Amino acid sequence: MLTVEVVLMSCFILLSARKLAEELDGWLRASGLAKSPDVRGVIAPHAGYSYSGRAAAYAFGNIDPSSISRVFLLGPSHHYYTPKCALSRATVYKTPVGDLQIDLEGVPMLEALIFKIL
Repeated sequence: MLTVEVVLMSCFILLSARKLAEELDGWLRASGLAKSPDVRGVIAPHAGYSYSGRAAAYAFGNIDPSSISRVFLLGPSHHYYTPKCALSRATVYKTPVGDLQIDLEGVPMLEALIFKIL
């Protein structure tokens, strides 16, 4: 099992996992957005939660988690240049609120397009 951890996690996340989850839930509730099964994509900021958490809550507030079967996360590489989009070999993404299993089923199809494996 290969695990990738949020880069610079300690610089941006100053709360325990429980406190962070409470803060995220609070921002989502405060957004006042209704859940919708029609949401197909989200563009959200990715800075530290203390910087962009409230704004991200407005991006994610409409998502109905019960209608989601797969999440495709696309983000920049801050430390590695590539002219293509890159795919991780990791099977687990370690986050402050728990580990996320990475679904590798679609990797071969993506690799055949414009992606490359790091």
